[in-house]
Amino acid sequence: MPKFVADSSETTGLKWAAPAASGFVGVKATASSTTSLTNNTWTAINFNTEAFDSNAFHSTSTNNSRITIPSGKGGKYLLTAIATFNSGSATGSRYSQFYINGASVDGSFISIGATGSSLPAGTLSTTFDLAVGDYVELYQFQNTGGAVDNVVAWTSFTATFLGA
Repeated sequence: MPKFVADSSETTGLKWAAPAASGFVGVKATASSTTSLTNNTWTAINFNTEAFDSNAFHSTSTNNSRITIPSGKGGKYLLTAIATFNSGSATGSRYSQFYINGASVDGSFISIGATGSSLPAGTLSTTFDLAVGDYVELYQFQNTGGAVDNVVAWTSFTATFLGA
């Protein structure tokens, strides 16, 4: 729907104009190398590549486990993570959880039990109200008795701005 905008070059001082475009705002962080998960230790997942990043939410080299809310973009966010571990096991479990500003967040947790030989995977998705400067990370945990890597091709972390 067109709107009036001020324009001193027009006789009336006004003209019709198209509304400003409201494009996508968000980031999808990915990785080209695995993160090794030590047994019984929560570990932040590193993302050294991106599928897209509209507003410099993420750095591929500095604090690359973090998605940080940039200036002017505080508000509601849909966070989605796809978390896959590289080996199944008849014992132990695997967990994924969002952390905000270095602390675990209630209500943002998935658990994957023993899976035998199949690759354990899960999708974690929730909404948060985040302020400028807040940072969000994906942490993973496993207790299978030894180190386990995540699967690079099937692990990603997305933040989509929903509005203020």
